[in-house]
Amino acid sequence: MSTNLKCKHCGGDMTLSEDKTKVICMYCGSTELINESDAVKIQKIKSKAYTDVELGKQQLENKMLDHQIAKENNMAALRRMSMMAANPVCIALIILAMISLFCGLLFLREGITIFPGIIGLVQAAVFGFGWLVGMKFINIKMKNLEILLLVIGIALAIPVIVEILIQELPYGGIDITWSSVQLNEELPPPDKLYGKVLVNTGKELDMYVHKATREDYNNYINKVEEFGYTIEVLKEGDSYSSFNEQGYRLKLKYVDSSERLNINLTAPLKLKPYIWPVKGIATTLPQPTSTIGLITEDSSDKFTIYIGDMTHDQFYEYTTLCQTNGYGVIYERTENSYYGVNSQGMELTISYEGFNTVLISLLDN
Repeated sequence: MSTNLKCKHCGGDMTLSEDKTKVICMYCGSTELINESDAVKIQKIKSKAYTDVELGKQQLENKMLDHQIAKENNMAALRRMSMMAANPVCIALIILAMISLFCGLLFLREGITIFPGIIGLVQAAVFGFGWLVGMKFINIKMKNLEILLLVIGIALAIPVIVEILIQELPYGGIDITWSSVQLNEELPPPDKLYGKVLVNTGKELDMYVHKATREDYNNYINKVEEFGYTIEVLKEGDSYSSFNEQGYRLKLKYVDSSERLNINLTAPLKLKPYIWPVKGIATTLPQPTSTIGLITEDSSDKFTIYIGDMTHDQFYEYTTLCQTNGYGVIYERTENSYYGVNSQGMELTISYEGFNTVLISLLDN
């Protein structure tokens, strides 16, 4: 049986507030406080205190549990470290994994051949997996699996070592991937791609082809000339040089005794308008008529500049002008070079580099 409290003002039903400390009339909004007995108040205090104590205990238990978990994790890590310190196989696996990864990425970055790079990455995966097994991060029910993986990883290195040794032998080589050559679009590939790439940058290619015949050499000359290397062609015995329209310089040399074809390709210099120095040792030289060039060094004792748009006839005229301006105390001239010394002992070297480019170098001893 329930009893509804009536409002003293309007006679309407009253409801208990949410905090249960007063009643509120649903019609006129009047409120009346509820007078609790001391026993009820004490019971409420006890209930709240019990709740607070239980909450505190729960929080303390959670903190102790977290501490225990952290302690167990630390102990597990210490056990693994102790295990690795006591297990030379695990130490060898992790060291070899890092070395293999580094070497694999290095080989792939060089781009001459991908085989050693791929083997290096596979080795790193094998050694790394073996380390995880040996350290019990991965549980596999196979006795001494980490030792087996160590042996497999080391065995994978054998073909790479053999290939590297072959490369380092006199006139040895490997199969060259032409697409990995950075200047591959500026030069046709030789018919044989067994040899070694010595320099592979965006500015220079230096390589040799092994087991090349004289016929291969002559065929390659025809091939490069069809490709556009027809400017300032120079053939001297077993040597060949030429330029293409973009200024790339190609040098070929055939070594009959070792059946070796050397190939060297250099990109043109990026010449631009320059300002001739108004002080320093360069002022002892006459200024070239061409305003296109590249100063590579200008110090107190050395000056070097590449001059563009200078023909061979203009090169000869400039060397003659330098000779009459003092650099003829001692001098030596060839078709493509000039060497002269002035009265102060300053040495001048001028060389025609081809493709209307001249190199001027002055040294103050």
